[in-house]
Amino acid sequence: MIGTIVILITEYSNEDTLGPLDIPHKAAVAFFHSVSPRTAGFDAINMGAVADYTLFFTIILMFIGGAAGSTAGGIKVNTFGMLTATMASSLREREHARAFGREFEPQHIYRALTVAVLSLTFISLMLLILQMTEDLGFLPLLFETVSAFGTVGLSTGITPELSIAGKLHIILTMFVGRLGPLTLALTLVQRQKPSTHRYPRDTVRIG
Repeated sequence: MIGTIVILITEYSNEDTLGPLDIPHKAAVAFFHSVSPRTAGFDAINMGAVADYTLFFTIILMFIGGAAGSTAGGIKVNTFGMLTATMASSLREREHARAFGREFEPQHIYRALTVAVLSLTFISLMLLILQMTEDLGFLPLLFETVSAFGTVGLSTGITPELSIAGKLHIILTMFVGRLGPLTLALTLVQRQKPSTHRYPRDTVRIG
């Protein structure tokens, strides 16, 4: 619902996207484009013509992806939700992270954080390489990279303009994005071992 509202507001008057449509069609297309970035990759408007803030919001949706256990890409909604709930619990100075009347296991939080940080690191690395090999704008390249990582398929239309090296990096990003987060999560579960000892506790300053 939030995604639909954001896209509807940002593209309402854009003559190249939602502008020419009547209100019911605007709402329908906005809803479609808030769902499609999860993994489907279909578009009803030209993504190369949308505003920069719409493009950036779509990047966030593609990075989050769909639900765990589905064929969707991204870090998964469950991972994002757990990290958000953990952050909210920290801001409220709660000793244990929880949401909807349930408390999270610390190892689950560690896994979610590991998947999210490693995914961001990989995307940043691929984007840095594309910035060096391609003479294109930062935001379109970021969109292309996250779309490949989330195995979404949306594009602003720059794919044919990429060099051979750029296309190979996009292929690698799609492969890692398809197998990486799932493989990493399964590996962390399989390698988990009960602790036989504990280290002394210490206090680390944050901020």
